Amino acid sequence: GNPNGAYDTCVSVFRQLGEPIPSSVTPEEAGAMLAKTLSLYKEVYNEEERIHKRLEDEKIRTITKIYNTFVTACFLCKQKHIVIYHLCRAVQLSLQNGACEYTPIAFARFAGYCVMKNENAESIW
Repeated sequence: GNPNGAYDTCVSVFRQLGEPIPSSVTPEEAGAMLAKTLSLYKEVYNEEERIHKRLEDEKIRTITKIYNTFVTACFLCKQKHIVIYHLCRAVQLSLQNGACEYTPIAFARFAGYCVMKNENAESIW
């Protein structure tokens, strides 16, 4: 396939759905997004009712689904810090709005990144 084409298509769909997609992401912005996501996880993890909340909003479910494709396209054609930024956004949507059938893949990818980052002494980007 064409990952750049997939990336561009996802950006177009996100914009139509009102999901903000920055035109560029710096490593520092990605680092801040990672810190924000980890902080949000800790906050939600301690609230029993939020951790079991089911995502009912169909628009956010669709955005979460598209993020799974988008992160794959980013991985194939963009720098790692851009992948991390958008992966964090997918996880944040689930933490803020509840889980759906597309949440596990985002969390699995996020966990894989966190493990990889902790195993490497140098910065991942």
